[in-house]
Order: sequence, then structure tokens, then C-alpha cells
Amino acid sequence: MIKQKNGQIWIETVLYTLIGLALIGAVMSFAYPKINETREKILIEQTIASLHAFDEVVRNVAERGPGNVRSFDMTLKKGSFIADGKSDKVSITINGLTKPYSEPGVEISNGPVTIKTEEGNQFFNVILILNYGSNINITHEERDDSLTISPSPTIYRLLVENRGIGNNLIIVDIHE
Repeated sequence: MIKQKNGQIWIETVLYTLIGLALIGAVMSFAYPKINETREKILIEQTIASLHAFDEVVRNVAERGPGNVRSFDMTLKKGSFIADGKSDKVSITINGLTKPYSEPGVEISNGPVTIKTEEGNQFFNVILILNYGSNINITHEERDDSLTISPSPTIYRLLVENRGIGNNLIIVDIHE
């Protein structure tokens, strides 16, 4: 009789443990996508704030006159940073998002930052753009080239330098 109760206790223990694990798994299956969605939204909002700070550095350098140099420290956890000298734009593209940040295909403005969400096959891509075409000529190492920065856990130090005026535009050089 004692052996039978011992066996029953073990069966109940295993059964309750399995039920508990199943409940934890069910809760996590609902919570995990929401956690990822919130992480992605926070990442985009931090990136927008970083672009606002970068824009402030570029505009301060442009206002202060030729020879003015400022450094900008940036950590890029996800996405790619591109300073495009041909189109005079600075952008960060974040790929592989599970939910759209804004309505796909529609550009919206957040101060100087233009936000555009593109729909891919399974994921969404968000492009954050600073457009300087009207009054600032963006260059990389004194040429109309592009500077591309990939995600890295290390801090990037970008130097933003006013190189004077050319073609009625203030030349701002961005380099590492």
C-alpha cells in the first residue's frame, strides 16, 4: 500500500510539472512576439533620435564656417548607415522587421528625418533619411562617394567637417 502511494506521488509530480511547462510555453508563445515588436519599435525610435543628433552636428558644422570639425560617436546595432555623396542624403536602413513601423510605401516626417516602411516577402524594412540636397553637399573623403557602415558592437567615431563652399552649397565631409 505504501509503494502504491509513492508511485502515485511521482506520477502526480511529473504530470503537474508537464502541465506547468505547457502553461509557461503557451504564455511565452503569446508574449514573445509582442516583446520582439516592442524591441523593434524602441530600436527604430532610438535610431531616429540618433539621426536627429547627427543632423544637429551636421548643421552646426555647416553654420560655423570652413574648417570646423566635430566628432559624432555612433553605435549601430542593426541596419546600415549610408552617407551618400551623390544624392546628398544620410540614411539608415533597418531590415528584417516583423511588423511595419508606419504604413508601407508612405513617407512620413519626424522633424528632419523622413521615415519610409517597405514591405518585403516576409519582413519589413524601415528607411530613415536625412536629405541635405538643397543647401549642403555631403561628401566622403572630399569626393561624392558613399560611406557605408555596418552593424557592430563597437562605437564608430565619425568626423563631420566643413570644407567650405562649392557650387553655392556648403561642403560637409563625413569620414571615420
